[in-house]
Amino acid sequence: MTAYLFLPNNTDPPFQTVVHFPSAIPFFTPSSQHLELSEVNFFVRSGRAVLFPVYKGTYERIIPNLIYGGPMPVTSRDFWIHVAKDLRRSVDYLHTRPDVDFERLAFHGHSQGGIQGPVMTAIEDRFKASILYAGGLYTGPALLPEVDPLNFAPRVRVPR
Repeated sequence: MTAYLFLPNNTDPPFQTVVHFPSAIPFFTPSSQHLELSEVNFFVRSGRAVLFPVYKGTYERIIPNLIYGGPMPVTSRDFWIHVAKDLRRSVDYLHTRPDVDFERLAFHGHSQGGIQGPVMTAIEDRFKASILYAGGLYTGPALLPEVDPLNFAPRVRVPR
């Protein structure tokens, strides 16, 4: 999997680091040449590092004709499980870097990322903070309970 790590040039390491989960735009954009950097550039300007993973289903990893909910819920469930694994692999990668302050690791979800934030931060307990921007609860076709963010919200333990 691919991930883009943006490091600030106005702060010395170890860096506070934000792992980004984007809006739905990358799920329909075929190339990471078009990263939605406006969603994260303010973090880098403020002296934080940002990891922007290319999650399954986004950019070069788009899955044609995938329906995120609706008529094929098992396919949707399996898809979100893969995305969660990508997030965990991304955090594993950051753990190997000496320039990352692992005690100050944050999750940032924008729009679709804000919707999925409860799922991602409930299953990944290494985040110390969670920023959910323009998210909310899913109102589309019913999701299977094992991937419905509503079921994960009570299990979120950040911030601590």
